[in-house]
Amino acid sequence: MNQGNTPKETWKDGRRCSAASYTTGSYRRAIHRICDKHDLEKWSPNRIRHTAATEIRQKFGLEATQTVLGHSNAVVTEISAERDLALAAAIAAQLG
Repeated sequence: MNQGNTPKETWKDGRRCSAASYTTGSYRRAIHRICDKHDLEKWSPNRIRHTAATEIRQKFGLEATQTVLGHSNAVVTEISAERDLALAAAIAAQLG
């Protein structure tokens, strides 16, 4: 019968680390620590998803982006993926 804390791996310097995986929070904290160490602007993992969503929307449209992100509502996708304002300007210029 297992009681108490689950076993964890120990690094050579004695610190403990989870053998399973990173959580969303621990992944974000690791990124922030590296940014602080190298005097970089802090960013969060969700920024990668946002950038990918914007690129997918520009190339394939809103419906494709919604499907890839797994959103059931396009309104949520519109928040995640920025509109292509350069495309809107090009259309307006072409139409006069």
